[in-house]
Amino acid sequence: MDTRPWVHAGTRTAGGDPVRYTARGDTVFALVQGDADSAVLGEVRPTPTTEVTTVDGRSLHWTETPVGVSVDLPSRTTEAEPVVVVLERVEARPG
Repeated sequence: MDTRPWVHAGTRTAGGDPVRYTARGDTVFALVQGDADSAVLGEVRPTPTTEVTTVDGRSLHWTETPVGVSVDLPSRTTEAEPVVVVLERVEARPG
């Protein structure tokens, strides 16, 4: 996949689930663990051209919140597998 660690390599969602970030170009990949239906990614700030999808290109509903980007996660087969959220053209929130 030829990715590199993003500004924030690993942290937790606002709900406490583990999340890891990698990047390639202006694309950030968030690997979200846990079984939640949605996740607030507190390290991410959208831009006017932000797109949020799955790896296979399906659009995910998302909204900007005061504490990050809230993303409705797709269903997963097991809790052990992370959901990969593809974030196009986002910025790191100041930490």
